[in-house]
Formats: sequence, C-alpha cells, structure tokens
Amino acid sequence: MNYSKRNINIDIIKVVSLLLVIGVHFFLYTGYYSINYSITNSVFIVLRNICMACVPLFIIVTGYLNRNKVWSKKYYLNIGRVYLLYSLAIFILTLVDNKYVINTTLFKTALINILNYKYYGWYITMYVGLMLIAPIINLAFKNMDESTRKYAIINIILAISIPVTLADLFSNVRYSILAHILPNWWYYTWPLMYYIIGVAFAYNKNAIKNFFKKTRLLFLLTLIISTLLYYVLNIHWEFRAHVNIFIVIITTCIFSWLLNLDINVNSKLRTAIIFVSNNTLLAYLLSYIVDNITYPFVNQITNMNMRFSMFPIVVILNFILTILLVIIVRIILSILKKSIKMVKR
Repeated sequence: MNYSKRNINIDIIKVVSLLLVIGVHFFLYTGYYSINYSITNSVFIVLRNICMACVPLFIIVTGYLNRNKVWSKKYYLNIGRVYLLYSLAIFILTLVDNKYVINTTLFKTALINILNYKYYGWYITMYVGLMLIAPIINLAFKNMDESTRKYAIINIILAISIPVTLADLFSNVRYSILAHILPNWWYYTWPLMYYIIGVAFAYNKNAIKNFFKKTRLLFLLTLIISTLLYYVLNIHWEFRAHVNIFIVIITTCIFSWLLNLDINVNSKLRTAIIFVSNNTLLAYLLSYIVDNITYPFVNQITNMNMRFSMFPIVVILNFILTILLVIIVRIILSILKKSIKMVKR
C-alpha cells in the first residue's frame, strides 16, 4: 500500500495518544487516586495530567481529519464498521472472562456487554454519538470566517472547560461561591469542544504554526500551576475528566508540537507507526486484557513511590503486549477472511 502522501505526523499523534491512554490506566490501577500528596510524589501529578491528554488528542485528530465530512451512505457505513470492530473486541474480552469456554452463555453475555459498553466501551458510546453530530459542526465551520471561528472556540471553552475548572478548584473549598459561578450544565459535551478545536486548526494551519512557537512556556507554566493547585487543594478526581482548562492547554500544546514535528522515518518504522495508528481503537479495547494481567503484579509493590516509579516500564510493556494482541487478532481475522473467500468459491 502506498503511504507516500500520508501525513505521518497524524499517525505519530495517534500512537502517542495510545501510549497516554495506557499511562492514564496506570494511575487508575495502581492506587494513585487514594494517596496523600507529598513533595516526593508530586511529579506523578505532572505525569498524570500529561496522560490525561490521551482521549482529547484522539478527538482533536478526528476533527482535524473530518472537517469536510457530511452525512452520506459511506459516512454511516464507516460508523457501522467502527461499531462492528468494537463488538468484535468486546466478544474477545467476554471470551477471555468466560475462561475461553464457548457456549450459549458466552454469546448472551457478549451481547449484554456490547449493549452496556462494558470494559473500555464508554469511548464507543461517546464516539458514535459524536460522529452522528459532527457534520453539523463541519457545515457550520465551513460557512464561518476566521474571526467567527475564533469566537466559536472561545465560547465553547467558556461554556464547557472554564466552569469545570472552577468546579475542580473550588468545590471542596468551604463556603466558596466560585465553584459554580459559571453555569456548568454543558460539561458532558466536552468531546464537541475537542472536535471543534481540531476542525478549527484544520481550517487555519498557520494558527497551529504560530501556536507552536508559543507553546513551550505555556505548556511549562500550565504544568507548574496545575501541579501546585492539585497539590495544595488536594485534587485527585476532577469534576469531569479531560475537561478542565489545564488539560485543554496541555492537549493543544502536544497536538501542535507533534503536528509540526519535522521528522524523517525509514520505511520499516513508518510501516509500524501506520499499523499502530490504524489499529488504535482495537488496541485501546484489547488493552483491558493486558491491564488485568500486569497490574496484579505491579500492585504487589507496597511502597507507593516505588510502585509509581515503575510507570515507564509498565506503560511500555503494556503497550508492546497490547500491540502483540492486536497483531494476533488481525492475523486471525485475515485467516478467517481468506477462508470465507475460499468457501464462496
């Protein structure tokens, strides 16, 4: 397959997003949300907040690549393919939970798990809904001038991100009126915010380059300020994950950096990056299996600082094991596809 015209930077962003997803799960499974912050473990606040850019990066990329998409038969078929891939992954995960026993209970449980978006299926219920709505955003932005698009970004951040940030910072502060000084009813629509950021960047690539030049200081200040606030105010769980202004800035900076990255990769590495990029959804869903294998061992380390210091090793290991699972599943699917073609002959 000819990938010469493909933007490898987008594929790199998707691979990095997958790594960050695995990083977020590290904090979920290793007890980060129950620790008492100290000077020695505050570095993990930084790492965790960077990892929280994982899903937002995927959505920004989706908006960036889909700005011209409109409703059509092909568009709906693509949504259907995503749902079928999700259903296959959930079946595999149910099969593993069922100790690889194939019976009527397996198929019944798999169907229930698919409809309940079990395991890491929440992403699909969000993604499918977003894709049904996305063409409205695409049409709206197509008919906006550059100035209006800027206002659109500012207003959606004011409506979604800033109210959530205030709730994160001040909900636990006694007698504080700041937590809900701005209406936060729209916080659950945060995927629209990131999709719109992606679409806006796609219409003004120069804005990304200009933003890229200013991101280093902004990124550093955001990490320092967010870490200090999380530490002082003892914030572990946000009012709504992925939404506050710190995560918005961190995500946008990472997207800008990686999209403007001047990198040359050899053909083998390029092929590997594209393979992972094309299979990020399947990898994300199958990572549930790897997480349930590795973390019982990691959590045997009782010293929390030592446990958290395993972060780079565990994340890289889980990433490799997840990709190996993806390769196995893809090989099985390829064999089944060939077998079906032979039977039809």
